[in-house]
Amino acid sequence: MELVVDTSVVVAAVLKDGSTRNLVFNPLLKLYSPERLEPEILKNKEKFKECGRLTEEQFHESLTLVLKQIEIIPFEEYVEKELVAKEICKRDESDWPFIALALKLHLTIWSNDPDLMEGQNKVKVISISDLIKILSE
Repeated sequence: MELVVDTSVVVAAVLKDGSTRNLVFNPLLKLYSPERLEPEILKNKEKFKECGRLTEEQFHESLTLVLKQIEIIPFEEYVEKELVAKEICKRDESDWPFIALALKLHLTIWSNDPDLMEGQNKVKVISISDLIKILSE
């Protein structure tokens, strides 16, 4: 199964060894994300390290392992969907790269972000519980 994965899911996988991390490493999943993913995480790393009670080394090690499971797609490959994506995600315009990538690749987004899940209806978004249910069928 192929999915666009958003920042909230990646951060959850980086911070805690649990269901989200297990799914990120599930061989049945092929994950994609826009190139802004890592810079967005690193911009907020101090907050994330504190939340996860991780040292600098633990944070970077975990982030590196998780990012190896995700194919990062360059901006140029989904830029053509920028305007329509910004129109779709009016609740939080910063989500547009994930919407644009999902539109470009014709994929569902895996997210914990309520703005993506409830703020639009043009791109399918699934939660971790949805994903677990789908994979168990």
